[in-house]
Amino acid sequence: MAPGAALLVAAELALAVLVITRFQLDPSRQVGAGLWLLVPLFLVHSFLPLAFRMPLLLATTVGLLVATTTPSAAALIVAVGLGLIGCCHLPIAYRWRLLLVLGIAALLWLYQARVLEPSRHLVVALPILGAIFMFRLVVYLYDIRHEKPGSATVCQRIGYFFLLPAPVFLFFPALDYRVYLRCRYARPAFAISQTGVLWIARGITHLVLYRVIYHFYSP
Repeated sequence: MAPGAALLVAAELALAVLVITRFQLDPSRQVGAGLWLLVPLFLVHSFLPLAFRMPLLLATTVGLLVATTTPSAAALIVAVGLGLIGCCHLPIAYRWRLLLVLGIAALLWLYQARVLEPSRHLVVALPILGAIFMFRLVVYLYDIRHEKPGSATVCQRIGYFFLLPAPVFLFFPALDYRVYLRCRYARPAFAISQTGVLWIARGITHLVLYRVIYHFYSP
């Protein structure tokens, strides 16, 4: 991406974050704080060689987890997440991998339901683990059963789950795994960025309209 185009997208992102924080669209204020980091991150990401971009995003995700939770909770989220992804690729029959993942999910649910007493770090980690893995893991398990060997790198597989800004935005939508792989740089970077900014603008517009209706027209 040309420097001028990258600066334009960064300015658009900064304006979006300003609206989010100015109108307090996120009551916890974690989303706005995390998104401010994405403005300089986008500029660095734009000028890095392609091979280093995904590791940068993964490192940023881990940093956001540490910043918005605790180091222990962040380490727990990463460890359990990598364990779940690893279980999907064990050299055993698919049905046993599926049962193993379901067993881990059931164990985490027992902690979330307080049937088993969780540690304080697990209490912090469970909502984030649920938001990241609950739906995407179902899609991932289905798709890897039919994918060809070598169709994705390790970083791409991990990056599918630990997407930005998922650590600070727990309602981040589930993304189709095949679309995630197929559409990566399928168009020029500037065109992709403009599409992303357009969707961010649409989401902000919906949230602002909701805030107006809630405050002025709700009974």
